[in-house]
Amino acid sequence: MLPHIRGVRVLEIGFGTGELLAELAGLQAAQVIGLELSPQMQAVAARHLAADDGFVPRVQATAAKMPFGPRSFDTVVATFPAPYILEPDTLAECARVLHGGGRLAVAGLWVRVRNESVRRGMPLFYADPPDFALSSIAERVEAAGFRVTWHYEAAGWADIPILVAELP
Repeated sequence: MLPHIRGVRVLEIGFGTGELLAELAGLQAAQVIGLELSPQMQAVAARHLAADDGFVPRVQATAAKMPFGPRSFDTVVATFPAPYILEPDTLAECARVLHGGGRLAVAGLWVRVRNESVRRGMPLFYADPPDFALSSIAERVEAAGFRVTWHYEAAGWADIPILVAELP
């Protein structure tokens, strides 16, 4: 995800265990905030960050109603998100909290296995999505005012698709 982050003000929504938050906290120039609704994941991330001697401000709230002012961030990131990420309210909130030219980067809407023999034995989640699925996702995100491009990052045995959406 790191190559797709622009600017210094970064919001991670749905940070889960805090793995990416810890990585982002290690970046010299980054000002990072995490948003997570689950109190259980808040607790896990707090332990994870404490073990790494890192502090990252974290807010317990829903991505559909973020407690941040307009144009507060350069980049909003989400990794392996739940379906809420593509809901119109969430996308509108992402657009609202990003400044003009800001970027929404979403990794892991699905995973593409590179090894064909392994891929045949895996569930549909690991297959290439049909073109209409990609188009449908892009249309949803574009309806919120973003321009969408797709990128793939190699991660072990798979390629992880990264949706990069930029505000004009």
